[in-house]
Amino acid sequence: VHPDPMLRRTAARVLGQLCRCEGGSMTATVLKQALAIFDHTGAQPPPPHALAGAAQIVGALHKMTGAITLASYQEAA
Repeated sequence: VHPDPMLRRTAARVLGQLCRCEGGSMTATVLKQALAIFDHTGAQPPPPHALAGAAQIVGALHKMTGAITLASYQEAA
């Protein structure tokens, strides 16, 4: 995840649009990887820009795919 906020926002929007076009397996994979950043069990927590990027990805997925669609993948992830 890049520290530049504009690049993070653009990448999140692109991933959201890609998941909207590609559908199920792509959405599940991207969501699983984005949520894995929040599950930090290591010695050091992830940097703040990584957490911000993951949150932007989840928000973009919610916006592009819809809440009901995203909820079904979130339970599976």
